Amino acid sequence: MSTDQPKRVQRPKRPMLWLVAAFAAGYVVATMIVMPADGTRTYAADTITASIADEKLTGDWPQWGGTSIRNNVPVGRGIPTDWDVGSIDRKTGEWGQDGSENVKWVSRVGSQTYGNPVVAGGRVYVGTNNGAGYLNRYPSSVDLGCMLAFDQETGEFLWQHSSEKLSTGRVHDWPLQGICCAPLVEEERLWFVTSRGEVVCVDTEGYYDGEDDGPVQAEKAKLFKESPDCGSSLASGKMSTALKAAVAGLGVSLDGRLRVKENGDGAWKITVKGEEATWLNLVKMGDQIEVQTLATEDATEGAAVGKVAANLTSGLDDGKANNVLQALLAAQGFAGEINSVEPVAAGKKWMMTADLDGAERTIEIRREGPNLAAYKSVTTQDKHEADTIWRYDMMDELGVSQHNMCSCSVTALGDILFVNTSNGVDESHINIPNIAAPSFIAMDKNTGEVYWTDASPKENILHGQWSSPSIGEVGGVPQVIFAGGDGWVYSFKADQGIDGQPELLWKFDANPKESEWVLGGRGTRNNIIATPVFYRDRVYVAVGQDPEHGEGIGHLWCLDPTKRGDVSAELAVNVDDRSTVIPHRRLVAVDPEEGEVAIDNPNSAVIWHYSQFDQNGDDEYDFEETMHRSCGTVAIKDDILFIADFSGLFHCLDAMTGKVHWTYDLLSAAWGSPLIVENSVYIGDEDGELAVFELKTEPHEPIAEIDMRNSVYSTPIVSHNTLFISNKTHLFAITANNEE
Repeated sequence: MSTDQPKRVQRPKRPMLWLVAAFAAGYVVATMIVMPADGTRTYAADTITASIADEKLTGDWPQWGGTSIRNNVPVGRGIPTDWDVGSIDRKTGEWGQDGSENVKWVSRVGSQTYGNPVVAGGRVYVGTNNGAGYLNRYPSSVDLGCMLAFDQETGEFLWQHSSEKLSTGRVHDWPLQGICCAPLVEEERLWFVTSRGEVVCVDTEGYYDGEDDGPVQAEKAKLFKESPDCGSSLASGKMSTALKAAVAGLGVSLDGRLRVKENGDGAWKITVKGEEATWLNLVKMGDQIEVQTLATEDATEGAAVGKVAANLTSGLDDGKANNVLQALLAAQGFAGEINSVEPVAAGKKWMMTADLDGAERTIEIRREGPNLAAYKSVTTQDKHEADTIWRYDMMDELGVSQHNMCSCSVTALGDILFVNTSNGVDESHINIPNIAAPSFIAMDKNTGEVYWTDASPKENILHGQWSSPSIGEVGGVPQVIFAGGDGWVYSFKADQGIDGQPELLWKFDANPKESEWVLGGRGTRNNIIATPVFYRDRVYVAVGQDPEHGEGIGHLWCLDPTKRGDVSAELAVNVDDRSTVIPHRRLVAVDPEEGEVAIDNPNSAVIWHYSQFDQNGDDEYDFEETMHRSCGTVAIKDDILFIADFSGLFHCLDAMTGKVHWTYDLLSAAWGSPLIVENSVYIGDEDGELAVFELKTEPHEPIAEIDMRNSVYSTPIVSHNTLFISNKTHLFAITANNEE
């Protein structure tokens, strides 16, 4: 089976538009069931403008897509289509307001941000990593998954939920990826899935309300975890956090790039390359390390500026804290001397008290394997910490083994929370550690109790499962739609289920039966990363793969959710027995060499399907005539549908018929989804440009292409008449003329 992909035609740097002229019928690849075209739709600009003027402005945007139908189409007026973000200092991350235009505020997020902004209750929430280092106990060098909360009006940082990386590493918790989902917010509660595979409910007020809410109280917060041997890291050419803090406590600046060289006999030379180079000698003297400053780079002896303890635990069993331990705690905001030290288990555990923000706090110090760790109990004084209400660990409780990361933007119907668990393959990319672990679950959003679980993809999971559920009511029946890691779409009745089991309404194979899964993205079979979208009693979903797998053929489907059972476009059968459907298989559903074929499914829910279209009539499919793999979702307004694919094509179609209006080559991969507001369509790309198009079916160039100074992997939103956009490192609030 060929896996050759259409090639991109070379073109000028300024992208040219590729118009896809639709025929009266059969305008989409006819291998699937297609609804005939009903004539060309036209949309008068003044009619659209008049309808916008009558609509109520969108207030809060409390979840991915705004609502559970996931269609990113808010209502705004006067939203800018052009702006200048100003300058961003690459070293400090600070925003330079001079030269900016239409930018209300800018706040730092992480170093890699994939989570989409959510706005509710006067706050903006973003999932990211710890690149900003907002908490003293977690400097930016510590890799975390972070959910950040900012003030909606000012961009001021409010609080952070921190998820430490799993010890199993990249197979479960990929480095630097952080929190990749968007949260759900209702009143004073927020729900999201952490990078550790936990479903978490937190108080949106944090500790600013002076209360520690929920069953989870006095939560333990790790202050540090270090080797007690302060010089142990020097042998590997590094300075530990403890040693840096202690040396800085002697008044020696370590701002700059550090280089560590062993001089022998328990001595190390430290070079600090900052604005002015500094040279130090660290000399081991018994149970202490003497710090010497050198006058020149070549000097071998220096002036002693002080000594620091060689081991963090020295003195603890005698009720004393040494200067290294005190320096570490001072870096966490604990001022002055340690008030008291009480040994609990000699050499293993100690309790101490120290002043933090004017109040005496308790600190627990304990051995954890070869390391020494310190914890504080979070109280209402810790304003920048998240107030966790409840936590449910899907790995421990359900046996889930997420692949690379756990990412699902949860949604809810009433008190029922719906979650994709991200269960997937192991590091071999072949084995599934726990086939029986659920892929989809429903929970009580107030308590975390699990109502039902479903493991439908089972042994057919291709890679990971990172799609998010959507909910819509069709024909009086509420449906929750999950996209499985096997490339199938599953619809369940959106209720509490019966005896721990949901009611499956329909399922749909989003891949052609002869497509094949090949490791590393070299095949033609895809899973689904995009979120299904409801629009006018229809469901829209595109297939794709992990972006690391590169580009490939994709498919965009429009489905009728009133159907029941297996509603795939095709059925897999044997030539000699066409009445018996072959059960789904992971790698390929139909093997012609074994006498298997795909036949049309009379129960198909396909309204239309878009994969390729021969716009120039040469009986070939060029790059620009192809729907490629997509990570993003559709956005639809006035029956005009937009979707970006990972190859950088931006597609415009008729949502009701599948007629292709036009495509445009962004010349850069698009990870996110479109935003439609007023008469404008916004889409970001990996090159850091935010393209703005008009909401119309006629082909046209973007009306603006705005430099966001870094890759835009997320999706723009509009809330309270403000445009919010995250690039990799910063969150931008954009309003006309720097006003609301």
